[in-house]
Amino acid sequence: MNSRRVQHSKHKNTGILFELLARQVTADTLNGRENSPAIQIIREYLRPNTELGKELVLYRTLMEATNLSEARALKLIDLVLEQRRKLNTKKLNEQKYNLVKAVKDKYPLKDFLSSKIPQYKEYASIYKTFLSEQHPDKIDVTDISSIASARFTVVEHLTHKTSNAESRKTLPESLKGQQEDLRLLTYKILVDKFNEKYKNLNEQQKVLLREYINNVSNTNSLREHINAEVPKVKRELSRRLNAIDDKVTRIKIMEVINQLDSVKKGSTVRDNQVTALMIAYQLVKEIRFITEEE
Repeated sequence: MNSRRVQHSKHKNTGILFELLARQVTADTLNGRENSPAIQIIREYLRPNTELGKELVLYRTLMEATNLSEARALKLIDLVLEQRRKLNTKKLNEQKYNLVKAVKDKYPLKDFLSSKIPQYKEYASIYKTFLSEQHPDKIDVTDISSIASARFTVVEHLTHKTSNAESRKTLPESLKGQQEDLRLLTYKILVDKFNEKYKNLNEQQKVLLREYINNVSNTNSLREHINAEVPKVKRELSRRLNAIDDKVTRIKIMEVINQLDSVKKGSTVRDNQVTALMIAYQLVKEIRFITEEE
């Protein structure tokens, strides 16, 4: 009997595929694409009565549970794996293939899959845990350490104590429990409220936010945009610095100019770098107002 390696596959990970599709809905909406293909793909392939939809529920069960004792975490994993074994593997694989094909028809697949997933390690560990249970008699003996490590990662996630700061970053518990269609509708409402709240942003800030959202499907574009914008902002701030009479204000502006260099560091753009550039844009706007008024 041939053994098989337990290796993670991003395009076969139902949890990751859903996260990418949900974020793509937001990106499409912000870009004025009213009928997002991602919504249709979710509705067609991730319905609760499909094998994919059922597996997604199992992923979400493990991803959304935290603060458990180790005993409860192990029990939850056992219950989830018990349900996972009941899925029709042939149908599940066919539906995953068709879902990825549907994504490929609407979006550049390489760009779609290249987006960074904040909890990638946890999703990958759940995938490996599921895969190891699917054909336990065919697992390569050299993979035991990798499988054990994946299981430990899942346990650590389930027993992790969520801080107040972390809990504020997650969706409300009431939203997590709703059907996916309702969650997607909620995403759209949030986007509409976002657009209303930030309608007074200048064009540079809007473009930066658009690039930030589009980072869902193009990880290089945002870094290239920021690296090109930072020198422009620094030049603009430096040029207008001489028109500022207040000594304290001049010192603060110099600090901003010096700190902008750190925004260009790293191959992956961090949220605080985007925030720093947004603040710099705002500062330029305010300085323009002051100097032109004078």
